[in-house]
Amino acid sequence: MPTVIALSTLSAAKKSARRKVPPELGKVLKHLHLLFVLLLSVFSRRITMNLVEIGLIVAVAIPAHILGALWYGILFGQAWYTRVYKIPNRKMENDNSVLPYLISFTSNVVASYLLYVWFGTQTTYGFVPTLAIASVVIMALAAPQFAFSQWSPIVYLIDCSHSIACVAAMAYIHRYLIHQQ
Repeated sequence: MPTVIALSTLSAAKKSARRKVPPELGKVLKHLHLLFVLLLSVFSRRITMNLVEIGLIVAVAIPAHILGALWYGILFGQAWYTRVYKIPNRKMENDNSVLPYLISFTSNVVASYLLYVWFGTQTTYGFVPTLAIASVVIMALAAPQFAFSQWSPIVYLIDCSHSIACVAAMAYIHRYLIHQQ
């Protein structure tokens, strides 16, 4: 019996040594997997959604993703970088990691889907009340993260205003171009 346990532990150690996945990446991949399962369950429940609607949802997420590149690249990139990494007057470095961009785009697609469903079912709420509700939710959800990380309030405002600007762009497209209400 102890030999079997030792052999299984040894084989598990060999498998983990072959993978060489950092623990941080493992956590991120686990969260991505959970998000993917959530997206599949959300999309599978709404059977009436066709391929054109899914294409519209993804197409609306693309300008929000581009807005993020402008926001953190041109508008507030240096201010954000120096306050997060506490390195003044240093150029932003590109780590060539694709994962943050995938997570960002996936969150934009989820937000676009929620706005699509919101404007498809709600005819009483307009653009401004929707943006106000989204702003309160975004700031409330981001506040604990920034409280625990002890980053500058400027970083909090840059990140929250970016999320609000993305939601505003997607809400405007959904409300006035797709649903035409």
